[in-house]
Amino acid sequence: MKKKYLFLSLGGCLMALFSCDNNESDYQDLFPEEYHKILYIKDSGSVELELSQLSSTPTYNYSFIVCKAGSNPALEANAHIEVMSQKELDEKYSIPEAVNYKVLPKKTYSLENSELLFTSEELHKYCNVSLTPSIIKELLEEGNPSNLWVLPLKLVSTSDSVNSDKNILFLKIAAVNTPTIKFSNASKKVNFGNSSSLSVNVGAEIVNVSNNQWNFSCEVDYASDATVLLDEYNQNNPAFKCVLMPTQNVAFSIKTFEFEQGDSKSMKDLVLNITSNGLISGTNYFVPIKFVSCTEEGFVLENPYYLIVTNPFGNNAKITLNPEQLSSPHSEQNHEGRLECLVDNNRDTFWHAWYSKYVSSEIGYYFDVKLPTPISDFSIGYTTRSGDYHEDPVTIYLYGSNIGDDNLSNWTLIATLNSETDALPTTASTDYRSSVFTASASFSYLRFACPRSMRMGEIRYPGSGRDGSLNLAEFRLWGK
Repeated sequence: MKKKYLFLSLGGCLMALFSCDNNESDYQDLFPEEYHKILYIKDSGSVELELSQLSSTPTYNYSFIVCKAGSNPALEANAHIEVMSQKELDEKYSIPEAVNYKVLPKKTYSLENSELLFTSEELHKYCNVSLTPSIIKELLEEGNPSNLWVLPLKLVSTSDSVNSDKNILFLKIAAVNTPTIKFSNASKKVNFGNSSSLSVNVGAEIVNVSNNQWNFSCEVDYASDATVLLDEYNQNNPAFKCVLMPTQNVAFSIKTFEFEQGDSKSMKDLVLNITSNGLISGTNYFVPIKFVSCTEEGFVLENPYYLIVTNPFGNNAKITLNPEQLSSPHSEQNHEGRLECLVDNNRDTFWHAWYSKYVSSEIGYYFDVKLPTPISDFSIGYTTRSGDYHEDPVTIYLYGSNIGDDNLSNWTLIATLNSETDALPTTASTDYRSSVFTASASFSYLRFACPRSMRMGEIRYPGSGRDGSLNLAEFRLWGK
């Protein structure tokens, strides 16, 4: 209540000020002396810091502003910045918040401009804290993991008023990290389709830092250990078996990523220009690129970028499909839901899985294809339904079998596709063609299963509450 009356009194004084002709001395007399000049920290409160540990920049600098205000800010003022003691920190913060705050030891920081002498002309002053990340990292690694290391700074004056609501700057150390350079995406799959060349943008970014403090560049090139990387990739991805892309089929638009202070991403993307001249059809090609150097010493250069380029099967490998080869327990048996619409070469007709009832299977809706002859290497293609109500697959399971019944134990999962890694289309009447898949053994039946679909931007799957369906206009298959 006392503060409320004080504000009312000050408001009345201001009204009197504007209704009378008072000189400057009279104006100052309207306010208590403690309001003539008031000091405060501009951006006070709690600030979380992620420090960067790098040999070329052994300190991390944090700046803040102390302001002088009041009814007569032209007056001189004196104050200083001090570090709160552990006892005061415990009483004001650790105990009330039940957090084990610990004051950083003096060897971890230095304060610049901590003595603040304001002349009559000065309305603000900059203060700077220099932190030493390498020593702080030792505290984080060796100390009690429940400790939260902080630097609690306090604005104090023995002669002038300080705003008690804006006099604390609480610097919390969230982490000490080594700056890392990585490719914006770890990998990408692309398909030549009917083109003889393609271009792929590759970006780079700096991570593990809250703010990039450096101007630097990183060089990239076709990986010198490409064969080792290819073997590792094929072991981890047996269904996407690849061979190395010849270096003469790969051209780099740039070989250096440039970074500017304050920006987390490279100024310009690298463009990989790939040509199909001399490549074998029905083959996936592996293009690994790596960071090879960095002008800023100490940065971590992260894993390689993999580009998987499919040179698709030729027309001689296309498998002609007829309605008798298709089967599904999930078809809507009406004009718009017929399974034979998948192979009628008409983009305006479509197969529609159940929408009058929903499946509970973990593999979702599916249809099977009986193959004329067994295959082991294959790729699929499809066209999404036209119109507003297309429900497009965003996850696809591809199974193979030599029995072809409804028992899932008789089917082998060959590949999983999803919209993030395989760029499955979610727009109407759009063609898609997959990479080339390699099964561990030849099979006579192929199952196309869809556990998740998208309709008008909404993901749908069995048990989601908005159980989805699936529809496609056309389905295509190549193999050998």
